[in-house]
Amino acid sequence: MKVDYKGFEINVEREKALGGWDSTYYTVMEKKNGFFLVDSFSDSNDTVREWIKDLKKRVDEYLENLEEWED
Repeated sequence: MKVDYKGFEINVEREKALGGWDSTYYTVMEKKNGFFLVDSFSDSNDTVREWIKDLKKRVDEYLENLEEWED
């Protein structure tokens, strides 16, 4: 599932891993410059919708604390 949120593209997909178990793959990318805020996977049982909700919170936290990310 892809969601546009505050200038970021959030993508979460649940698929079979090579070992046969279900895994959730997720990315959060800033659309204007291609910066990946998150790019990972998990074996948790959380739904795609739960992941989207949590990743939206992560985007909000990032935007609220931009000065901490700057060099």
